[in-house]
Amino acid sequence: MSDDEPEVTRQQVEQWWRDVAEGRCSRLSASRWAQSWLDRGPSRIEELGIQGLLHLHALRHQPAAGLPSTSTFGTPDAEAADAFEHWLAECRRYDSDPQAWDRAYFRSMITKFAEKHGQEAADRFGRKLMAKDLFTESDLMAALSAAAHRP
Repeated sequence: MSDDEPEVTRQQVEQWWRDVAEGRCSRLSASRWAQSWLDRGPSRIEELGIQGLLHLHALRHQPAAGLPSTSTFGTPDAEAADAFEHWLAECRRYDSDPQAWDRAYFRSMITKFAEKHGQEAADRFGRKLMAKDLFTESDLMAALSAAAHRP
């Protein structure tokens, strides 16, 4: 994607999700819109925007209770609304302190990675994040310690 091409924004993701939740847009339409952005590989949207796109894309594969996956306009979607509210809460947490949110996100990622692939692999992964100034040594130690203390 070149610098002069438009880029998807978190506000656009929010509007599409709100439209599904409030019945102004079908799950399939929102999923197709999200897929078009995911296929382009958006580069300037933050992690929560990507997560929102991924959730919208998955809507076609997750029919709402009592609704087909291609639900029609005019039908509010309570399941999409619940997920949307959770995402909005995460966005508010991010907006209040983006660096703290990112560090907590990466700590959780490293902890899960360590549980699945071992401490050494997680340490290497964490050090790559540190090299990009996305993570601190204390974050890495906390993540590895959390993984080591889980049953």
